[in-house]
Amino acid sequence: MDQAEGKEGAGGEREIRTLEDKVERLFWQAAAAERLLDGVLRRMGVDQAAITHVHQAQSMDLVHGIGAANLVHEWLTGESLWSQYEDSMCGRYAITAAPSDLRALFGTSNPLVNFDPNYNAAPTQALPVVRLHPKEGTRHLDLLQWGLVPSWADPANRGPQPTNARAETLLEKPMFKQPFQRGQRCLIPMNAFYEWKKLGNTKQPYAFALRGREPFAVAGLWEWKKLAGNEVLRSFTVITGKPNELVQDVHDRMPMILPESAWSTWLGEIPNAMPDSVLKTLPAELMQAWKVDVKVGSVKNNSPDLLEPLPE
Repeated sequence: MDQAEGKEGAGGEREIRTLEDKVERLFWQAAAAERLLDGVLRRMGVDQAAITHVHQAQSMDLVHGIGAANLVHEWLTGESLWSQYEDSMCGRYAITAAPSDLRALFGTSNPLVNFDPNYNAAPTQALPVVRLHPKEGTRHLDLLQWGLVPSWADPANRGPQPTNARAETLLEKPMFKQPFQRGQRCLIPMNAFYEWKKLGNTKQPYAFALRGREPFAVAGLWEWKKLAGNEVLRSFTVITGKPNELVQDVHDRMPMILPESAWSTWLGEIPNAMPDSVLKTLPAELMQAWKVDVKVGSVKNNSPDLLEPLPE
């Protein structure tokens, strides 16, 4: 390739990046229509659980304007624009460990935050997250909103708030690549997570946990966004990957559970470590699964019996 051809190629890449940026902005504008529809549904008396279900079902793909933007993005990248934001797991988990127990387990140093056991943690809720404090460099246990809001989002329109990020393409998506490279990686404490298995026209929920039912840590990313009035929104997303043999019978994705030996690497406490190297599927023999009641599908339900096994 001669020098002129090389310059042309570089220019072409810049043009594609510019077009991708424009498409990204179109996506965020389309999300404004989604939020407007939310408001209409609320005024009609539709409760938040039903609205959340609509989003989780991804029935918002037909928002006006997104179709054209998606076609352009697919032409440029060979990938659907929605694929970088789509939920990769069902979006529910349980965190029942006491705040003091989590502080002892993860070695956090900030004043203890109080929160109740949550047997049905769902997107948009404030949930416990372990992260390195940007200034202090020590582990903090804080409450962050589930659903990542990037720092560059329009304060008046937060746009899509992905609850999951795919481990395989983590460094390819600006929304996830930026917090990853800035060291905004976190641990998300869980006692169990839920997945739904399709059975004809119905779905059977399952709970997945460690063999001893002790709390575990899932890899995540966190972001912060300055809002009006100096308010700061801190949010997070769960990283998912390929399932192990136990989970794959129910779902084709699972959260990236990190053993304690990987926590320091993921959080960035070890200089020159490669944090993405610890994103590995946890072996199935370390986990257990059981059927649970379908009422876990409604965010209105949040009680210990959601984790009770159904009789076989």
